[in-house]
Amino acid sequence: MQIAHTSDLSGDALAAVPSLMVDAFGDQFTEDDWRHCLGGMHAGRTLMSAIDRIVRGGYELGALSATDDGVAFYDVVGWRLWEGPTYALSPDGVVRTEEDDGSVFVLPVSGDLDITRELTCDWREGEVW
Repeated sequence: MQIAHTSDLSGDALAAVPSLMVDAFGDQFTEDDWRHCLGGMHAGRTLMSAIDRIVRGGYELGALSATDDGVAFYDVVGWRLWEGPTYALSPDGVVRTEEDDGSVFVLPVSGDLDITRELTCDWREGEVW
């Protein structure tokens, strides 16, 4: 298993990522998605175990958006489907992201979490969740 920040990846490893993502997601993998891959942590074979450690080590909550095919996987590894409405904090204020309702999974780290309340993510170009 390898866990690395984008800045720690070799040029060859970084150059291989877009091809891998296109193989996995086809035409759904956009330039915005590629930019979202940069500047963060990247995990190897035991992806969700590594992400679990990262989230629990420095955050109160992890959140991600799943495709229909990924729903069962995230459920099995302990992520919970967010049942409440989703929003994003955009340059124009808080905006509803209704199209993401039912696809956001969370990994609560501390305390009780009411998964029926509103959940707001930070803004970024492209898909925010």
